[in-house]
Amino acid sequence: MFKLTENELQLAFNAIEHHGYSTLIPQPKEWQIVKENWEKFRLELSTEDLDIYKPYTPMRIFAPKSRYSLRAVTLLHPQDLIIYTALTLIFKNDIEKARIPKSARRVYSFRSNPTIKDQLYQSDEMYQKYLNELKTKSSQKKNDFVAVTDIADFYPRIYLHRLENAILSITDDERSKRAAQILINKILPTFGRGTSYGLPIGPYASRILAEAVLIDVDAALLHANLNFVRWVDDYTFFCKNWDEARYSLFFIAEWLYNQHGLTLQSTKTKILTKEGFQKKLLEGPHERVKSGNEKLYHIWQSANEYEENGDEPKSLSDDDIEYISTINLANMLEEALKNKNIELVR
Repeated sequence: MFKLTENELQLAFNAIEHHGYSTLIPQPKEWQIVKENWEKFRLELSTEDLDIYKPYTPMRIFAPKSRYSLRAVTLLHPQDLIIYTALTLIFKNDIEKARIPKSARRVYSFRSNPTIKDQLYQSDEMYQKYLNELKTKSSQKKNDFVAVTDIADFYPRIYLHRLENAILSITDDERSKRAAQILINKILPTFGRGTSYGLPIGPYASRILAEAVLIDVDAALLHANLNFVRWVDDYTFFCKNWDEARYSLFFIAEWLYNQHGLTLQSTKTKILTKEGFQKKLLEGPHERVKSGNEKLYHIWQSANEYEENGDEPKSLSDDDIEYISTINLANMLEEALKNKNIELVR
């Protein structure tokens, strides 16, 4: 028998209120009902035996991922979201302790603060620190080439038994082990509709579990003396020559496949000169807006002019449409929202 305590449920409730209900879907109206009746709801939920608990079938929504592809986003029932978050909070400090420390300036995504029990992780401008580290390393004389890559379909392709092994290997606490086993063997398979792989995209707790999966990958790269920086599944390697850059990509590709059955995203895997990296990948949103402003303003003016007969507005040319598509305004807006950059959002 495994039951969550009222305190553990309260911590989960606080974490959801802090981080949000979902990364990609607006908060459902049902959450307001939970909030209005929280004390009664918490008491009822604390009586559930999770060894025999059956989660609700979650809603799956397909959302645009890029111009031509979709991602499956999962909207959990409020009760399941609380349980999912509570179980993850129980062992989230074990995951953080096993990761490469922040002081190493290697891994920046979703770092937990052990002293804060009702937050999954702290933002404290970690993404900006990550960008600063990329700029610093790419400016060093010894790094003439940069290899960039990310993992193909990372969240949907995470094998649950690998996740379980990762967590059980880093904690000695029996309650943490039981929480991990229930989460991975009973809760997550229901979210994945019976499959043995995949983390739900949407719940913030998934971010912590995904970091646990990459603990051994980061350790292997560090042991191989590869100079890398990571944000979630985006890896950047800083190398003295092209051969070293290629070796870095081969090393991580082989490790991911052998240990996790994961592969690299071929379209995003590249070797660049340091100058090319700085120009293409380190141009921040403000710079992208500034550099594209004159051209965008011209397009905007043209789109608001009318044909000579005055009946119809002018259509954008194919060149104009292609230019706008290369700017990727959607990603710029997402980045601005994530960093709460109101000026850029406006």
